[in-house]
Amino acid sequence: MAAFVAPMAANAQAFGVKLGGNIRDYKTTEPEPGQHIVQPPLPHARMELYFAMAADDGTVCAVTGVGNTIRSDLSGVETRKEFSYWRDALVRRYGQPSDDFDWLDKDASTEEKNDFRKALKSEKRVLDTFWIKADGANLPSSVTNIRLQMTAGDDGSYVAIRYEGADYDTCQASYFRKRDTGL
Repeated sequence: MAAFVAPMAANAQAFGVKLGGNIRDYKTTEPEPGQHIVQPPLPHARMELYFAMAADDGTVCAVTGVGNTIRSDLSGVETRKEFSYWRDALVRRYGQPSDDFDWLDKDASTEEKNDFRKALKSEKRVLDTFWIKADGANLPSSVTNIRLQMTAGDDGSYVAIRYEGADYDTCQASYFRKRDTGL
């Protein structure tokens, strides 16, 4: 039984999508070149959507899970609870983070100071946590960084967890070149 459980635990990171693996191994749609909506092997009930970024050769370099939308939370209490849920889960799995950021810009408007989602959306409020292998984070071999971020759109706020592989920067540059073709 232990031999069966160990491989599952090793693959559990990035919702079961293997960083360094091939995007063709997963069921996806590609709304933009290099950016895929993916159906991961190990989805989480508190996530609504998953993205994978892949290099030109199909190598997966990043996987992002997007959490359930919090529709109404002016004070940020529910938003902070959701962020804490995920931070605590990641700490149990990977240990203490390399960096935590929780701040409100001093130049935030009165409206942004009183509406947590609007401040997140305008990037006047930051709620981010990072696990960085180069800083000593205990991450799986294929993962170099994990970013837990609270962000917001017009419809509400949500958590995003991004797992990055060693070739993330090169892959991201390729994605931006493709996206910006014709400008």
